[in-house]
Amino acid sequence: ADAVLAVILVASAIALTQASFFEHRSLSLNQLKQQADDVFSVLQDTGFLFQETDRNDLQSAAYSFYLKAKPLLPQGSKLSLRLVQYDLDKEACRNFRDFENCFSLSASAYYSDLHDSNEIAFGKRLIVK
Repeated sequence: ADAVLAVILVASAIALTQASFFEHRSLSLNQLKQQADDVFSVLQDTGFLFQETDRNDLQSAAYSFYLKAKPLLPQGSKLSLRLVQYDLDKEACRNFRDFENCFSLSASAYYSDLHDSNEIAFGKRLIVK
């Protein structure tokens, strides 16, 4: 039997509340983005992102990512996570050989404490299973 290939895209948006931003004036926007990237790199490098998406549905995995990442970010940060799963369509991929035809949207999940659109840092990670 052919193994199913799934690509899970983890997109995150990190923001500091306005009051917290002024408390962390020494923290530049680039530093905030770097800290967010570092958090998700550690979660990916340790296998946490893969394990959570492997053993949980996407919504549970999004919540688990949130719980793990939130304490590692600067105090006052807000975090928004979106997980999107794409499944491989091998027949279409043989014919067209591009991402849009090879992978179809299978599922998505969202977890956030960010209630406005003032995103400061944004990043993505791919998990291939």
